[in-house]
Amino acid sequence: MQKAKPWKIVKKRGLYLPAFTIVMVAVTLTVMHTISTLRTLDRERRHWESLLERNGRDIISMVRTEIRLGGAYSSGRLQELVDRIVENLDVAYIGLLEKNGQWAIGSKLPKAPLLPLPETKGNGNGEAGVYRRVKKLPDRGTVFEFGEFAPHGDVQATIVGLWMTHLEEARDQDIRHALTMGVILLVLGSAAFYFIFVVQNYYLVDRTLAEMRSYTQNVVESMANGLITVDTERRIVSTNQMASHLLGLGSRRVRGRSLESVIPHQNLDIDNVLQRERPIIEREIDCPAGKNTIPLSISATPLRSPDGGTIGAVIILRDLREIRELQDQVRRSERLASLGRLASGVAHEIRNPLSSIKGFAQYFADKFKKGSEDKSYAEIMIQEVDRLNRVITQLLDFARPKELRPHLYPLSQVVEHPLRLIQTDLDKRRIKLIQSPFPEAKINVDSDQMTQALLNVFLNAIESMENGGELRVETSSRSEKGVVEIRISDTGSGIAREDLPRIFDPFFSVKRKGTGLGLAITAKIIEAHEGEMSVESEAGKGTTFRLYFPFVQQQDKNGEEQNEREDTDRR
Repeated sequence: MQKAKPWKIVKKRGLYLPAFTIVMVAVTLTVMHTISTLRTLDRERRHWESLLERNGRDIISMVRTEIRLGGAYSSGRLQELVDRIVENLDVAYIGLLEKNGQWAIGSKLPKAPLLPLPETKGNGNGEAGVYRRVKKLPDRGTVFEFGEFAPHGDVQATIVGLWMTHLEEARDQDIRHALTMGVILLVLGSAAFYFIFVVQNYYLVDRTLAEMRSYTQNVVESMANGLITVDTERRIVSTNQMASHLLGLGSRRVRGRSLESVIPHQNLDIDNVLQRERPIIEREIDCPAGKNTIPLSISATPLRSPDGGTIGAVIILRDLREIRELQDQVRRSERLASLGRLASGVAHEIRNPLSSIKGFAQYFADKFKKGSEDKSYAEIMIQEVDRLNRVITQLLDFARPKELRPHLYPLSQVVEHPLRLIQTDLDKRRIKLIQSPFPEAKINVDSDQMTQALLNVFLNAIESMENGGELRVETSSRSEKGVVEIRISDTGSGIAREDLPRIFDPFFSVKRKGTGLGLAITAKIIEAHEGEMSVESEAGKGTTFRLYFPFVQQQDKNGEEQNEREDTDRR
């Protein structure tokens, strides 16, 4: 049968390890104290027996001296000496035993027979042998009996019984003292070890609590959502870093402030959470934060004490700006997709009649005389038909973008080619071009479509600077973020704040002759390259477009040469 392990027994019996250890230490101390006490008692017993033996030897020596002086052991003088010794000294009895086993003389001899006497031997030098033993006398107590055998003569032995009362009293006192000290030692030792374990457990619990507090605080501070706790009076107890950032609190002290001073929204209804314990799940509000308004999703749940009572509420703030932007992008993509399908159908329906109109216009232009008014009208009709055809072509390009044929190109080549195409327009409008050095980076793009996209942005910038200005083109490579950035800034008329959300919509344009398809097509080309495009502008202060493309880590030299040959062939 397999024995259970000690720690399993402790666990099974429901004992705590510190309590078990204290019991074991106390038992060990008690055993050690008991052993020490027994050794002390034994040492004292041997000391008393040695002392009693010396006393017995002295008494026997007195008796034998009297016998030698008196000449006979049966004289009255010897009996008187024996009686006086028994009366005055701490002696229970004295007796001289003849060889026939009878008492020759004695005083207060016990009724119980003393024989047989213990066998003893002399020391081999003719001296008498001795013996010693402890006897229990009926109704009289315990004595230490010491006997000395006579080496010659009629007396066989002289026997002295010495009371052991003082020894027993001293032993009982020592035992009581040992028990008292043992109890005190047990209590003090147990208390000391218990105190040590209590202190150790206190430091252990304190350290664990500090680690848990630090861990919890780090978790709360690292949350992607804002967290606010309030008490039953709607006063703020704590906030994490994200909540302070979302609400624009900065480093201001908010502990103790009312919740309404931080989230001034009447429809939050935090009283339902605090008083009726009804949680708030995903309620969307627009919360002012500094100069801006942030869309937030707010959830609130009651904060309960260990006994189940409500002591406050926990409020979770989730930033909805990215979600709103994604929703806007989805709606915009759906709108553009619908518009693209409509534009594609309309373009096909219009292009066929336009071809017929252009054919008839060319026919009549050939019939009229050169320089006649009718011929000029026909030529205007042809020009307008061509303009409409270009718009339809743009519509078809927007509705059905061309298939991408991406290759790896140096960033400098992608940007410099469209800049050379607009150099004449820059000189004509007295616009200064400022370029930053190109980084050693390459992007995987369709060269023709990227040229069209960048040309649209450059031409918009040029048209916004009618009286000259500066066109700044800056490029940078941020490998740690995995993007390559092209930043295009101008000092033109800028875009009004209310028009910014619509500049990528088809047919939206603030220019007199614009079709509103240039930036829409550009945005679609950038999106097809898995890039991103953003714009910053203010009326009268210019516009900045930022184009981001994925950073290409590996570069293939053979692939570059092939791309350059293909690009040269297309041109």
